Amino acid sequence: MIGWMNARAAIAGLALLIFGGCAQIRPQPTPSISELSGTYYMGDGLGICMEATLHPDGSLSGVGCGGKHIGLPGRPFAGTWALSGALLHITTPSGEIGDSEAFFWKESPAFVELKNKRGNQVRPWAVFRQATR
Repeated sequence: MIGWMNARAAIAGLALLIFGGCAQIRPQPTPSISELSGTYYMGDGLGICMEATLHPDGSLSGVGCGGKHIGLPGRPFAGTWALSGALLHITTPSGEIGDSEAFFWKESPAFVELKNKRGNQVRPWAVFRQATR
């Protein structure tokens, strides 16, 4: 009996690890162009990171900082962005960032690349969060 209870606890713990790292995107108002303009950061703190600035004129600049934690230089990039409903159209020549969904994350504008969404869930490290103004 105790062995069965330990197995159930282990399965429950494993399910929590697998599914507990997902954030859910809920329907909510979409940020406006003026709210989206700003600097954003995305990353896991372990080597995947990117900083992007959405300028009010529709231009975009940023740096991919993968490798920065081990002394490698960041990779600067530039592009354009436009908002259509919740769809954030992003174009960069080398594909650093692709089309994304704009939303509010903890009451601040944010976005996530469509390729990083699974239904209405996303890993928190994949969300571009607006830097403090």
